[in-house]
Amino acid sequence: MSLYLSSPMVVRLRATHIGGEAEDEFLWKIRISRETFTSGDRPGRTISGFLRADGPTGWGDIDVGGVVYGSEGMADEEIMAAMIEYWVDETLYDFARSHLQPLLATTACEVRIPLASPVETEMVMFPEEPDGASPDE
Repeated sequence: MSLYLSSPMVVRLRATHIGGEAEDEFLWKIRISRETFTSGDRPGRTISGFLRADGPTGWGDIDVGGVVYGSEGMADEEIMAAMIEYWVDETLYDFARSHLQPLLATTACEVRIPLASPVETEMVMFPEEPDGASPDE
């Protein structure tokens, strides 16, 4: 079994220059679809990522998306663990970072986004299950 990311894309990208005293702060989240679809003979899941970078001279954020293949038959916890094991989370982070950093530079925002995720990736499955329900119900 292996997981891999395909077709990453930028969904939204924005940045602004502001004055202030804030320290650099980062947020990195990934949402993984519980529902699968089939492309040819390969089942896949959509994923989305959100990266926000704040600093003393501005902020920027980006929404990215893609498809993960290789997760058929896996429970939610297994998918999230495999995303880390096969570097899917860091690959999507790097894709987001490589698009957001140049935009921050055009706004004279001095935030420097680290090459590797500076925070633990926050991962959630969607759609969320109602309280007390299991994904199999």
